[in-house]
Amino acid sequence: MWMRCASVSQYIHADVLSFRCFVFSCGEDVRRWFSPIQTMDKALMELCVNLGIEKMCSIIPASDWCRHISELKFPVLLADTCLDVRENSTIKEYYKGIGSYLVLFRNNNEKQMICATSGVPFVEISEEQIKENLLKSSGFVVIRNMLLQLRTASAEEILHRGMQWRRKVIYNKDSLGQLCSERFRKIQDRKMQLAVQYGLMNYQIQLSKVIRFCKQELRVSKSIIEKLNGILLKIPQVNKTYPYEEIVQIDNDFWILVEKIEESCYA
Repeated sequence: MWMRCASVSQYIHADVLSFRCFVFSCGEDVRRWFSPIQTMDKALMELCVNLGIEKMCSIIPASDWCRHISELKFPVLLADTCLDVRENSTIKEYYKGIGSYLVLFRNNNEKQMICATSGVPFVEISEEQIKENLLKSSGFVVIRNMLLQLRTASAEEILHRGMQWRRKVIYNKDSLGQLCSERFRKIQDRKMQLAVQYGLMNYQIQLSKVIRFCKQELRVSKSIIEKLNGILLKIPQVNKTYPYEEIVQIDNDFWILVEKIEESCYA
């Protein structure tokens, strides 16, 4: 939506371009399991680099930018910020691993408007309310300094960059690949169990974005796409017909197949 506000109509696989689909966290906070291990500030940076607009945009901590809100001229993207205008969600009550994105812009009568991609269309909000919330925020604001002119890297290069980044961080102690079954067995609290289930849903959605990218941008064969989708269908069965530790094997199987797609791009 921010791209459309910035006069960019091309469909963008934003989570793939920011590498938020490539490695997932299973750290100390169970409520954030299966969320992207890529931090939001670095994700926004990678997104801009892969779009070729890193010199046309600025990424600023929201708490710093809010002091300059009166100077707002162009739509800005707010990442991982809360302005208290989004809809209530049962998922958010238990699971904290879903990033939030909002678009903020000034409307014709000089009032502030907020546009939330999560389902809330246009909500009017005052400048003071924005300042109050952003001062407490640990999120980021992306500002375009000029008209965006995309110079997007090729799909093959984006996949290669993403896989290179994955290979660098896959052995992080908090990554999914390092998860041991003992940590699953220790989860007895019902709220934490719900958090894990919602996390698995988020994990499946993120992996589906990689599949869509491979299908639409790389034109990967139907048979390979079917194999990837088949792996994804195993995820909802975790804790039903599969034990929790199977998720590590599912993750390995998925990325082995994606590695083969990467290799075929340069064959």
